Amino acid sequence: MKDRSSKQLNSLTKSKKFIREEESVIEVEELCVKDNLYVLADEAHRSQYGLLAAYMRKCLPKAKFIAFTETPITKEEKSTLGEFYGGEYIDVYAIKESVADGNTLEILYNQALPELFLDKPGLDSDFEETYEHEDKERKALLIRAVSKKYKSSFERMWVIAEHIVKHYVGGAKQEGHKAMLICTNRITAVMYKKIFEDLKSEGIHKLNTKVIVSLSGKGDSLEKQCPDYLDLVTPSDKIKSVVKEFTLPFPELEKAWLTIKQARLSTMMIIFSLSLTCC
Repeated sequence: MKDRSSKQLNSLTKSKKFIREEESVIEVEELCVKDNLYVLADEAHRSQYGLLAAYMRKCLPKAKFIAFTETPITKEEKSTLGEFYGGEYIDVYAIKESVADGNTLEILYNQALPELFLDKPGLDSDFEETYEHEDKERKALLIRAVSKKYKSSFERMWVIAEHIVKHYVGGAKQEGHKAMLICTNRITAVMYKKIFEDLKSEGIHKLNTKVIVSLSGKGDSLEKQCPDYLDLVTPSDKIKSVVKEFTLPFPELEKAWLTIKQARLSTMMIIFSLSLTCC
């Protein structure tokens, strides 16, 4: 809990296992009261809402806090702009400007949505019949849950994986590029690795892929849902070498200096979970 006018912080601790709240008061020492002090907060959309951010503001009561972020949050309960005094942005540097300045390569989008294989009218009818007693808010939550479940279904992911292989082999690979696949969570990342291996065993492609995820994540139940796939995950002590090897050019492009081992292990695609790449 933040009180900008006081020199104290009220720290509220909640227990997930018990309905209990503990509140403690923390005395904060003012480290500097100069009004010409500027604090620059990078990745401000993720780090400026909790106790640490409040502590910084108490220690530096007259400092001006300036946020840098690529993805500001604009939710009612959490607003990056609102946390930094509100009003207008000081400056906006759009991706098109960065490309024009030569700082960023142009991002090319290729929209490709797999067929849903759903009888939508029939599904809507069954849904309404089953959950007609629920209110609109509850129905919206159920629809989102069903949609999330379907998007991660093995059948749908198989179709997407086949498209990725076809698109990559026939396009980017021909130009000497490698590929990254960013997934929404660890389970999805490991499932894609399994599908790519299945496609490889069927002779659909010859790509070498690696999946890098944290085995200590708390956002999903990878160990419970995919225990048989854990051996597909790159061991933590091998991640550094895998990433370094991923930067090597294709064997056919640099046969003169690649060793036999490097040629054999040349990774063409690396799979990450979104939580790992963002944190």
